[in-house]
Amino acid sequence: MITSVNITGVRKIDAVLSNLPDALQHEVMISAMRRAARPMVQEMRRLSPEDDGGPRQYRGSLHIPGTLKKSHGIVNGKNKDYPTIYVGPRAGKKYKYDGFYFKFLIEGSDTLASQIKNPKKNWIKQAGDSKIGQAERSIEIELARALDRKMQSIIRRHGSGKIRIAS
Repeated sequence: MITSVNITGVRKIDAVLSNLPDALQHEVMISAMRRAARPMVQEMRRLSPEDDGGPRQYRGSLHIPGTLKKSHGIVNGKNKDYPTIYVGPRAGKKYKYDGFYFKFLIEGSDTLASQIKNPKKNWIKQAGDSKIGQAERSIEIELARALDRKMQSIIRRHGSGKIRIAS
């Protein structure tokens, strides 16, 4: 059995998405949003300040330079009604690179912030402002690709065939 779906516009993507179950819509939207936000994360990493000294003790734990830069990423939001992602430094002990101190650098109220030479106070906003347009333009393409990937995996699980979505 060969199944073919060609989608060539936002209205058609919206029509296909609206016919999917809510959980599947949510999954496809999150996937597309995460891929569209990747350039924003790369720009945040590029712009984030980095300590040019060596490892040092800070409040009882070892601080290694470059942790903040590596902590930038994408986190899925917990809202079940609307697909939500957060882009920026990931903070908390559950992450390999804990960028908890980003708020001190932005607010400038911590000794760690004073140790970093020339901190870029607004690198998160600056990266977001410069890449938001690119993310908005690529969301349509990424949405079509995410829908295509999901449909391909469903077909592999439930039958043979090929689905192609033209963007």
